[in-house]
Amino acid sequence: KVAKLIQQDTEQRDRLTEGIYLSPDPNDPLTRLDNAFKMVKKAEGIEKKIKAAVKAKKLPKKRVSQLIDEALQAGVITDQEHKDLAKAQEMRNDAIQVDSFTQDDYLARKG
Repeated sequence: KVAKLIQQDTEQRDRLTEGIYLSPDPNDPLTRLDNAFKMVKKAEGIEKKIKAAVKAKKLPKKRVSQLIDEALQAGVITDQEHKDLAKAQEMRNDAIQVDSFTQDDYLARKG
């Protein structure tokens, strides 16, 4: 139940995360994750509009991420919604990136 509450941008989430330090630095990992969470939540409504357009056969059946430009051209979403959705995808991708290194790099640091 708590896991579901923390996945929604609500007052309950705010109460559960109260006291957790978020750095003002936008590059801080936890801050990046929290900002991505909020932007992705904001974009959910836009994604629903695109899915509804697919269901109404105004757009072809594809993943939402592949329909952003077509949705704008078809008038399904506004220019600002297009920007918000693209930003949400960018932030989501950035938040899930992990450090990448070769085995040699790893062994050199293990030392």
